[in-house]
Amino acid sequence: MIFASTASAFPADHDPRPDVSPTTYNWENLDVLSVNREAPHAPVFPYRAKEAALDLDRSDSPWVLSLDGRWKFYWVRKPADRPLDFFKPGYDDTGWDDIEVPSNWEIQGYGYPIYLDTEYPFPLDWPRIPHEANPVGSYRRTFDLPVGWDGRTILLHFGAVKSAFYLWINGRYVGYSQGSKTPAEFDVTDIVAPGSNTIAIEVYRWSDGSYLEDQDFWRLSGIEREVFLYALPRAHIRDYFAIPGLDADFINGSLDLTLTVRNDSDTAVRRNLRATLYDDAENFSAIAFQASDVRIDAGEETPVKLHLETDSVRRWTAETPELYTMLLDLRG
Repeated sequence: MIFASTASAFPADHDPRPDVSPTTYNWENLDVLSVNREAPHAPVFPYRAKEAALDLDRSDSPWVLSLDGRWKFYWVRKPADRPLDFFKPGYDDTGWDDIEVPSNWEIQGYGYPIYLDTEYPFPLDWPRIPHEANPVGSYRRTFDLPVGWDGRTILLHFGAVKSAFYLWINGRYVGYSQGSKTPAEFDVTDIVAPGSNTIAIEVYRWSDGSYLEDQDFWRLSGIEREVFLYALPRAHIRDYFAIPGLDADFINGSLDLTLTVRNDSDTAVRRNLRATLYDDAENFSAIAFQASDVRIDAGEETPVKLHLETDSVRRWTAETPELYTMLLDLRG
């Protein structure tokens, strides 16, 4: 694997969280920020080969499936009017509109953008949200799972959804997330199936998190950034953190890496973890390399530290924003 760097009148039976009472919903529940969401991590992307990774050519990867494009869409002004069974695979959405994903639904003609500086766009009753004025957008689409993804860990990535959403795949509740401008990922390995799959998303314009947004910007809603599925080997690089440094003479450079390697299989494995630093200004020539053999127990994560050094680095400043590229490679 290669990486380049919640008092409601809502029906109780529709709340996908059985542990939440009918009068409390995630989007106005301070105790719930997410359900089944993966822990945050640095951006990772699986490529077939080094050349594609260095070119940042996502189209070359057989382990990524974009879900951007046209989705079926139904918009209501308040949660009580939303379609309750829309997440079921056999639901008839032929009368729904189409909407482009990613986009903000206000820009597509549903509701209206709100611009405020120091005021809130709804009456203050923290942490509750007005149930008669909280638009909900319901999204649906199908996708075909690519051939060759069997035996891999499959993650569903949302770049940003504003401001809170529930997720279902094939009629099964997957999870919940809020956090308007941060990515959300879900492990859907055991939910997706070969062939056609149905994904459904219920997005709420306001949530208790909206109380944190008393600032100067446009209030917009919807699936705002890219959506894609990606498939990783069962043993894979899950996270990494890089700290660059200079020697006492500010000439030679170093790079301290802390990585997390994860094993989703049911047996322990051994892998070779490699980090290579490339100079972007010199035709991506390799200028530093370090490797380490690592054992990862079944169902566990293992931290790995690597240290790279290189001579005569080009130092980054605001006037000369010099860049280097780091390639991470986990081999069996």
